[in-house]
Amino acid sequence: MELEAKMFGEVNRFFRIISSAISFTLFGIGGLLLSYLWFPLIRIVYQDKSQRELACQTSISRCFRFFTEMMRALRILDLNISNLNRLQNSQACIVVANHPTLIDVVILIGYMRQCDCIVKAELWKNPFMRHVVSMAGYIPNQSESLIEECQNKLAQGRKLLVFPEGTRTLPGQPVQCKRGAAQLAVRCQAQVQPVTIGCHPLALYKGSRWYQMPKSPMQFDINVGLPQETTELLRTSPAPSTAARKLTRYFDVALQPTISKNIEIKEFFCAKPRTTS
Repeated sequence: MELEAKMFGEVNRFFRIISSAISFTLFGIGGLLLSYLWFPLIRIVYQDKSQRELACQTSISRCFRFFTEMMRALRILDLNISNLNRLQNSQACIVVANHPTLIDVVILIGYMRQCDCIVKAELWKNPFMRHVVSMAGYIPNQSESLIEECQNKLAQGRKLLVFPEGTRTLPGQPVQCKRGAAQLAVRCQAQVQPVTIGCHPLALYKGSRWYQMPKSPMQFDINVGLPQETTELLRTSPAPSTAARKLTRYFDVALQPTISKNIEIKEFFCAKPRTTS
């Protein structure tokens, strides 16, 4: 019986590997179709740059949602999203999330019709993605005017997605955020909306290959928090750099995938330390 269960698990893993190959191949083809067929049509229809970016972002969102649902149908993953309506509102803010897997950004954008992103500058050299990120108005992480571009987009009531860790979380390690996302939020005086992403069994993590699939579907548990104000934190800090350090500490705790409830910035910094008798 144990041998049969092991064989069944290996067969499941094999079909999941094949499904993963199909999914990522179609993802690459979809990127080419968007870049060289659909987006040129959008450029013709929309002369206004802002409207063109929003149209492209809507197209990307629908494609990513299709890709996510396809992976769901192929039993590569399952999804459980709490408070999804908070992610889909039109309020301007910086969405911050932890980053356990390769497809976190695909899943989140698939549920957001409008989403600006700060992405790696190397994507502008990728034939599958360079026209996509350019036409959608995404911001390269090495842009000299990064702060100004983010401020402009937030002023238009748009959402901006950032992964404060800067890269995928190492398996078994706690979330450790870099200060860049907090500095951005402080400089822009923007609201931040925390999103925690848990995945078990874990795959597509940093250092793993696309074909290293588990025996059962990846179960994503995603919790969307309420937008948090940063203006009070900035007002009560002696300098913006101090506010950014505090906000980074908040991210380190609030973005842990094991967190059981939403943590508000006010509660986090007003909480009194426990005393022992």
